[in-house]
Amino acid sequence: MKNLLAFAIIILLALAGGPSGAASPPLAGGRVCLLAVGVDDYKYLSPLKAAANNAALFADSLRAANGHAEITLLTDGRATRAAILAAFERYAATLAAGDRLVIYYSGHGGPSARQYRPASLYSGDLRWQTENNLYDETIFPVDAAYDLKSQITFADLAGRIKKIRHAEIAVILDCAYSAAHDWYIDAPQGQSGASSVRPRTSLRDLSMYGVTVVEAADWNETAAADIFGGKQYGIFTYYLARGLDAGVVRGGKGAVTLYDAFAYARSVTLQEIGSQHPKIYRGRNPAMPLADRQTAP
Repeated sequence: MKNLLAFAIIILLALAGGPSGAASPPLAGGRVCLLAVGVDDYKYLSPLKAAANNAALFADSLRAANGHAEITLLTDGRATRAAILAAFERYAATLAAGDRLVIYYSGHGGPSARQYRPASLYSGDLRWQTENNLYDETIFPVDAAYDLKSQITFADLAGRIKKIRHAEIAVILDCAYSAAHDWYIDAPQGQSGASSVRPRTSLRDLSMYGVTVVEAADWNETAAADIFGGKQYGIFTYYLARGLDAGVVRGGKGAVTLYDAFAYARSVTLQEIGSQHPKIYRGRNPAMPLADRQTAP
């Protein structure tokens, strides 16, 4: 009878994914949540080629590396302003101490809509620079136009994030082809803004609220893309996704942190694109663990 009871316990443990089962335990320290957004087919803005692929690749790579990650993927038509903010609010309402939320965005980006002016004002004169230094950076959902209410601004994110003190948050930005930290989306006559001017508040400033902010390129650089495996991806995102693989950054041993993945992606990106310099603004905890096992993204 005792032998039968022991055998039954072993079978139950295996079915439950315990020590004898195949499933890995959850990553220590709380939930890992991802809101991944990528937009190519804009309703009002010029189309892109790699942004939706970027978001899907990062989501797939995290899912493969951490089977317990809670992932929301919004691409193209699903990535409306309302849907993005609603998904963020759903996660924010349930985050507990020790949980981690990663917000990944790839698509158009730029300054707030009030900066869009007639082509004659796209110049480097002092008055123009002084006026434009008052504006904030934004990201563009699929339904964004040139009015501020249709975009997601630094203030939109900061106002929500600063209320969340108990969880760790990271924002990752790979704004392929959009020069998100230069100046214009669809600038008249192909002009770009004065390189000496920066927004009054930029998305990197979220680090003031403890958020770790990762940017694929410095503020006046364009994030590059290339073909990998027959699909176009942002170069930084492609290697960031690979950086979630414990076999790549830790030889298959131990958890992979956000900083591990960033450091790997930055190193390879610098080797391939010398004019693109990924940045990290550390916030509360850039070493938040994200992945727990080997994968091959």
